[in-house]
Amino acid sequence: MNMRWRLCTLLVAAGNLAIGICSAEEKRSLAMDVGTSFSTDTDGFHAFRGRAGGLFTYANPWRFSGVNVQSTKYTKGEFSKDVTAVVGKYRDQRRDNLAGVDIEAGVARVSGHLRPVGDATLRMVTSLGTALDLNVSADLVETPKALDRGIGYTFLATGVEQPFGERSTITALAGWQRFNDGNARVHLRARYIWLAVPEAGITLQLRHRHYSTRQLDVGGAYFNPENYQQTLAVA
Repeated sequence: MNMRWRLCTLLVAAGNLAIGICSAEEKRSLAMDVGTSFSTDTDGFHAFRGRAGGLFTYANPWRFSGVNVQSTKYTKGEFSKDVTAVVGKYRDQRRDNLAGVDIEAGVARVSGHLRPVGDATLRMVTSLGTALDLNVSADLVETPKALDRGIGYTFLATGVEQPFGERSTITALAGWQRFNDGNARVHLRARYIWLAVPEAGITLQLRHRHYSTRQLDVGGAYFNPENYQQTLAVA
């Protein structure tokens, strides 16, 4: 079978660029998947992440699969920690309402420990427009003390999204978060979204978040207890 190939550039997600060889007939690709990100906070805690890998199949931004290796460097003053991870990616979603499966999951090595990292979402949409999201995620607690101890967490959540008319949407989420040091939290979140300027995609949002924690702070790994606030509301 004769096959024609062409060089293509594919924008996979924000911050990620895939460059590879595409089949002009099958409209699929084998591609490199690379990306970088940087974050910082007011306490001077920095995180720089680079990732590189490949997409084994690529049909469009809503349907692809692949794997990559990532390295993250955390710094704060004299503190420095390097964390490596291997992450697999799979997405099969509808373009109009994102119904389907979106998975990015793997393992990270931190302070001699292997911890799960990633995010997996199953989204179902009814004929009335109601969306139900089932989510499982895992990550590291990103503070110097927690990284030195290799503390991570898993998060299980169920969310509902209901549009009202053409401009209003209400979302709600209930979740349970477990840390591998024995701590656990229950999360409740709600949000009202109003599309203020449809032509520009500008929205006004009212959010409320609440969580209860089993222990205020285990070994000082998360935050300063003096700055602890159990209930957070943002308008």
